[in-house]
Amino acid sequence: MSQVKNKFNRLNNNISVSYKKAKPNIDKELALWSDEARKLQKLHGEMLVLHDELDEEDANTELLSADHLQLMDDVETLILRYSKEEKKHRKKKLVSNVEQLCAIVMADDFDANLGSSMTSELENAWVKFATLHDEMDGDPSISEVDSLEGNKILSDLLRQKNLALGTILKTNIIRKNLQVKNVNSPTNLPTISLPKFNGNISEWFSFRDKFQSLIHDNRALQDIQKFHYLDSCLELEAREEISHLQLTEQNYNIAWDHLNQIYNNNRSFVQTNIKQIFDVQYDTRNSVSSLKKILSVCKTNLVALKTLDPSISIEEQIIIYIIESKMDRYLFQEWSKKGNKKELNTLDKLFEFLDEMVCIFTSTGRYGTGRSLVNESDEIFFQKLE
Repeated sequence: MSQVKNKFNRLNNNISVSYKKAKPNIDKELALWSDEARKLQKLHGEMLVLHDELDEEDANTELLSADHLQLMDDVETLILRYSKEEKKHRKKKLVSNVEQLCAIVMADDFDANLGSSMTSELENAWVKFATLHDEMDGDPSISEVDSLEGNKILSDLLRQKNLALGTILKTNIIRKNLQVKNVNSPTNLPTISLPKFNGNISEWFSFRDKFQSLIHDNRALQDIQKFHYLDSCLELEAREEISHLQLTEQNYNIAWDHLNQIYNNNRSFVQTNIKQIFDVQYDTRNSVSSLKKILSVCKTNLVALKTLDPSISIEEQIIIYIIESKMDRYLFQEWSKKGNKKELNTLDKLFEFLDEMVCIFTSTGRYGTGRSLVNESDEIFFQKLE
């Protein structure tokens, strides 16, 4: 009992001293008090463990005085504030890092030979920023003003990143001596390594932005040249979509518009990314590799969803996905007809649709016939997304 009291008194004294050192620096630079804050966090954790021991020792519970409990509350409040400030500080550094990389790429003297390494570095910096942004945006204590400001920063930074990546692709073409001196004369262009697209909706928006920046908006290229490049980029299902069109100058815009009409489908994009998260499996035979894959799949797809629309409610879209996966063929087809495919579904729209279908099934006598609405739903729904 004496040992517990001594440990309690020592910890309580250390916490009190550490708290008094950290509190005055709350409004100063984070670096001035980060060490003291981390020490305070460690002491706070040790004291919480000791509280459990005191609860079991009735003779020692008098140590939990009102002053001590108030001190612990104050410490916890300070630690939470430190945690928020520390995340804000890290976010500013990550934003600055992405902006600096973009500035390097956009500079007139950018070395095209660094394109590959800069692309990798920029993508890694973006993932770190987007992951921290999602973590902060998911904090229930965040204010609406801070959330809107954070999403604006996300949108602005995403625009800078995409512009920088487009610039890297263009400089790569220059490095490979793609020069069209006279757009009115035939030109034999060298083979260029361009992004590929096979019809996977989760890869469409990335492919579209890169191809549009590199080829579609390139005024130095004739439409027939653009069509040849487009044809070389398409594989499997995507190529089949325009296989009926001959490679002529007049057909290029028809082909490009057709692909945009087919694949500019925000609903399918969201469904596919959420499905990939649900489909990832944990393999007990290779725990480390399996966990890394789970982390990679989840982070990549969540970032993709936020990139599509920073204001998207991922929780709402997951609930919609779960309900959709329980629909049969007829019900899912009717639901797919509702609204515009470029607009994301909402729970309110889904509930309104389900109420409407209940009325239809009741009036037509389908209700109670024994035909389940969830017959073969998983197989049909997932085949539709694949």
